[in-house]
Amino acid sequence: MRTALTVRGAGGAEKVYEADTEDLCMGVCEDALRMTKVDLLLSGDPAAESEGAMAFVQAFSDFYPTARQVFPGLTEEEYRTARPREVVEVMRAVVQHTMEVLQGVQAEGGGKNPQGRRSPSTRRSSTSKSR
Repeated sequence: MRTALTVRGAGGAEKVYEADTEDLCMGVCEDALRMTKVDLLLSGDPAAESEGAMAFVQAFSDFYPTARQVFPGLTEEEYRTARPREVVEVMRAVVQHTMEVLQGVQAEGGGKNPQGRRSPSTRRSSTSKSR
């Protein structure tokens, strides 16, 4: 999924940063889950969902470091000129992508990567000796 953020650069000229969520790294996905407290939003409990919504509002003001990872080169001055609706859309795209990845891993059984090979953490080390 493509996502974009329109900002105003030097002299007021508009500049558009674009990213493909498929290119997001693990750190961005972790940050998105941590900031938005998705577990609360998806809990089904109205009180927890309200708390999750408040966490999302708080994350809105703390999103700049993550936005810089999504859009390399984005400056703080540019970010401050972004439209709030677009920032929320970028946040939503990052969270949605992260949830899709997690659902895909869960559907695959979680033990193997998409190519069917063992993950590096479960692979035998080439320096270990067989007994």
